[in-house]
Parts: sequence; C-alpha cells; structure tokens
Amino acid sequence: MELKEFVKTAITQISDGILEAKEEGTGKGLLINPQGLAVGGKGDKYLKHGGWRYVQDIEFNVAVTATDEANAGGGIKVASILNIGGGVKETNSSISTINFKVPVAFPGDETPKEYAEKKSPNITGTEFL
Repeated sequence: MELKEFVKTAITQISDGILEAKEEGTGKGLLINPQGLAVGGKGDKYLKHGGWRYVQDIEFNVAVTATDEANAGGGIKVASILNIGGGVKETNSSISTINFKVPVAFPGDETPKEYAEKKSPNITGTEFL
C-alpha cells in the first residue's frame, strides 16, 4: 500500500470507528467528539449538557510498519498495522506510529441540585473550541 492510500485509509477508518462508537453509545450518556466545548481556566474541557460535563481526550498511539519492497517498484511502502501477538514477518522494515486524540464525555450522574445552581466551573464564553 502506498503512503497516500495508507493515509486515506487510516483517516477513514478512524472516522468510521468514531461514528460506530457514537452509534453504540447513543442512549447511554456517552458523548464522543462533542461540539461546542468550553475551556476552563486550567485548560480542562467542558460541555454544557444537562449541567457541565467534563470532557477528556482519549489518546491513541497505533504502531505501523513500513517496508522496502524492491520487487514492487522500490520505495518505502506501508505494509500493515501491527497486531499484538500477531505473526507478522517482514524484512527491511521500520516502525512508525499514528497518534490521535478523541474527546469523550463519559456517562455520569446528573449534577446534584446544590451544585447545578452554582456558577460554571471557571469557564468564559469566549473560550469555546
């Protein structure tokens, strides 16, 4: 697989994974990649959704291998995504990584009334993402 095909495939599969996770989380209080995030005074992300919800990034670090295949016209080709415990056999390869983050608000309880009436968690309206 050539690099441009790999990039296109990686981005598409990441997007498909996010969409499928959103679909499975529907009705469970899980919010994946929500829009309209606000940033608190310490850089924390929040979302106004039935009270202020804390949003955290889940960071992914995926290892991939690139091999030099002389019989395929030369050049460096992206071979495969490594599977833990998989039996991938390659020669003249180098390992690279893809790093990306997905913001997620995990399911939680409703904000208790005594806290819901208080001011927002040090969030200004001008710091929306």
